[in-house]
Amino acid sequence: NGTVRKTYQALTEKKPDAKSFSLNESLEWKSKIVRGKKRSFFADHGKEALTHAKLIKMTNDIFEWELKPITGRSHQLRVELSSRGYPIIGDALYGSSKTYAAESIALRCVEIDLSEVKEFSQHKFKCEKIQL
Repeated sequence: NGTVRKTYQALTEKKPDAKSFSLNESLEWKSKIVRGKKRSFFADHGKEALTHAKLIKMTNDIFEWELKPITGRSHQLRVELSSRGYPIIGDALYGSSKTYAAESIALRCVEIDLSEVKEFSQHKFKCEKIQL
């Protein structure tokens, strides 16, 4: 078959107790995630989740992230960022105190790469990024 690779952009706020990360530092977040009725959470009995993350920009109190989920768990990116003190703007379910567009969160898929899928080996789709 092959693998579909997705790249997401997220704009987050930073909570006072947030972990510190350096700009352009390559991060690998491994966890086990369970999907509850409304939200996902970490648990030893959860499914393996793997995310490659990079903090790419800081502007005033907004942090821009590049996220590449290797697995595709429900709310994976939302719970990973929030657990580290960086809830996605507009994502009240995971702790954001800021609003974004009407009933939306500042998370967007900006690239879908099908180059490893035999039937679509020449396809890569890019979308416009969220503007700060």
